[in-house]
Order: sequence, then C-alpha cells, then structure tokens
Amino acid sequence: MAENIRYIDSLKVGAYETDTQGVTILNNIDHYVITATGTEQTVRGNPELYFDNLNLGIGTQSPVARLEVNHNNSVDDILIIKNSDNNTGLKVNKEGTFSIIRIFFITYSNNRWCCIFK
Repeated sequence: MAENIRYIDSLKVGAYETDTQGVTILNNIDHYVITATGTEQTVRGNPELYFDNLNLGIGTQSPVARLEVNHNNSVDDILIIKNSDNNTGLKVNKEGTFSIIRIFFITYSNNRWCCIFK
C-alpha cells in the first residue's frame, strides 16, 4: 500500500524575480540569428544570418534551399569545408569554381587505385 503514496516536496506558484538588468537585443527582427556583440548583456539580430525555421540563409533574407549562401565578392572564397589536421577538403571560390583542395592516390587490393584531386 505504501508504494501508492505520492507527495510533493515543495511547490512554487506565481511570478519569480528575474534579472532586472535584462539583455538588450539590437536589430530585433524576425528570423535574424542572434549573435554576440562583445558588450555585456547585449546581442543583436544579424541580417547576414537568416533562419526561417526551415532554411538557413547566409547573405540572403529569402533562402530557397536548406542552406543558401549568397556572395557579394567581398571575400575570396564562398565556401570551404576542410579537415584542419591536413588541410584537405572542398572549396568554392568567388567565381563559383568548385575544387578539391588536395590530390593523393590510394592503392587498393588487386592493383585498383583511386585518384582524389588537389
């Protein structure tokens, strides 16, 4: 019978005191991703990072793919995905040219081999 007894140790109902200083959100616009500003208790909505609960846009506020990166020629490369241990990976430069960062050959059994381009 004792195993059917339930009790509440403590119960608090109502408003709780919160930090009265709060956090200031600059550029508080729907779907902007919040980023730190370097100032205590201040963040901002970043117009270059836009998330509509389905798609993430970098450099666009109307992404049509799960990840869309729009480039305005302000940097040399649009996208780099690499292994930091050996600097191998994929790159898309500002002209939109796709490249593999490193070439090496792999030899398999029975003299089969694979070429990966730099």
